[in-house]
Amino acid sequence: METFSIGSNDRSWTTAGSFRGNVFRVRRPVTLARFEMYLAPQEVCELQFVVYSAPQTSKRYTLEWSTTRKAKPTAQFYSSGDIDLRVEAGRSVVLGVGWSRECEYFSSVYGEYDGSQTSLGVFVASVWDNAYTNKPGFVPRNTGVYNNACYHQVISVVP
Repeated sequence: METFSIGSNDRSWTTAGSFRGNVFRVRRPVTLARFEMYLAPQEVCELQFVVYSAPQTSKRYTLEWSTTRKAKPTAQFYSSGDIDLRVEAGRSVVLGVGWSRECEYFSSVYGEYDGSQTSLGVFVASVWDNAYTNKPGFVPRNTGVYNNACYHQVISVVP
């Protein structure tokens, strides 16, 4: 298993009803084992962990995996738990978390990680939405194009 960290706690914001995630262009077939995101919920809440994918040339993301985890009002890495999802080379993959209650989230300085090579693939963008709902079919609407924030995550893959 290969585990890596991307993003940082250099910047933070607090919002409710939000989704934040990182987009990677997969460079080799891997199995996504799990991912964690550094968050600071302001109260007990549920976090929805999701994995979306799309052909590399498309921004039409399809939900591939999702689960909900309980969170407490503590700043820490929160884990998706086991995912075990095979991802093919050439796909764009979003790893993200949505929440409905007040939650502080963290990122790098804009652009700091653009083009970074990881065990999953190349970091290409951030994804966000300030109108998050945990209803079936939710797909985040906004993708960073430049000056990307890279949200603080730890990701584990199996080659």
